[in-house]
Amino acid sequence: MIIILIFFLVLISTVILIILINDFNVKGFYAREFKHKKILFIYPHPDDETLASGGLISALPKNNFFVISVTKGEKGNEKFKLSPKDLGKLRENEFRRAMARLGVKNFEIWDFSDGGINTQSHELFNKISDFIVKNKIDTVATFERTGIYGHQDHVALSKMVNDLNTVSKLFSTLPLKIEKLYNIQGRIKNLDLVKNSNNEPPEFKIFTGFSIIKRYYALKSYRSQHLGHRLPLLLKLILMPFEYYTTNWTKEDVTNI
Repeated sequence: MIIILIFFLVLISTVILIILINDFNVKGFYAREFKHKKILFIYPHPDDETLASGGLISALPKNNFFVISVTKGEKGNEKFKLSPKDLGKLRENEFRRAMARLGVKNFEIWDFSDGGINTQSHELFNKISDFIVKNKIDTVATFERTGIYGHQDHVALSKMVNDLNTVSKLFSTLPLKIEKLYNIQGRIKNLDLVKNSNNEPPEFKIFTGFSIIKRYYALKSYRSQHLGHRLPLLLKLILMPFEYYTTNWTKEDVTNI
């Protein structure tokens, strides 16, 4: 009897926290509404794709989309004291393992410089454009205009995607509640890349609760990175079972990088 009571108390507490943390005023979409789209998920570093869009990725027909990491993340050494070359190899292997755990069939990892996407913008823009034409992509997904927390690679890639004229865009973003939870506004101000520190507000959210276990093990593939931050990773996924997106991009709020 006591065990049952504890179970229900934990369940009720979890539901209350989900309601408090997430924004239920944002319109809800189902992942199946994108199943006929030919989507390119393109993110700057290995793990960005799973953190931002892992739920939608795992829910789509496996032959109908592509996932690309633009860099090998060789500068993002959070745990191990490795050279950029060795870390790049490790993170490339982590990316491949994560793709297998999400069931992704079509993926690539490119070799642009981690931390230097803005210096290679012309070459990268042309490569993305060629990939879109070759693979008949109609929708491109990446971070919104501030890159969630102002990382220069996130911001630069977001601007490139926004400049594409032949496709629809899907920008991963966060509601104000979650921004405040992680003090994201403060982190953006410190980087001085964005004039307006607020992320682009979400137009809709997608429930990804059915893919929590897949996303968890995909993210666990990235053992070189600290992904739990303030909350243990599994708890974070349980309490925030939505991915938030917008199709808007406010150009005047981003500096020339």
